[in-house]
Amino acid sequence: MDRQLEDAEDTRVRLQWGPFAKVYRENDTSAFKKRKAVKPDGSIDWIVLRPEFRQLLADLANGVIDGVIFYDLDRLVRRPRDLEALIDIVEYIKRPVTGATGGHKNLTNDSDRAVPGAAAAPP
Repeated sequence: MDRQLEDAEDTRVRLQWGPFAKVYRENDTSAFKKRKAVKPDGSIDWIVLRPEFRQLLADLANGVIDGVIFYDLDRLVRRPRDLEALIDIVEYIKRPVTGATGGHKNLTNDSDRAVPGAAAAPP
């Protein structure tokens, strides 16, 4: 975790952003351990409980934070639904969400949002 914070801090300095308002930590959250959730309509979904990630999304959407620097995309999102939720917010609020490693992805750019291997299969 310390190395990830160092890389995020380096990116923050490089981008000339102000100090971090908050660090969202989910050290012991499994990407695979799912829990059953019953939706209001009675349907069932299997979800990974990530309260810090949900708080990050809420804070970003509500303007509590001005942007996000993540270490690497696979550390930020655990499944495609997480990425879709984040992209929906980014498209609406137009705040920067960028990576410290892995090619410095910036989710405000359409090309950086593309999911490798997501092209349609030929008929």
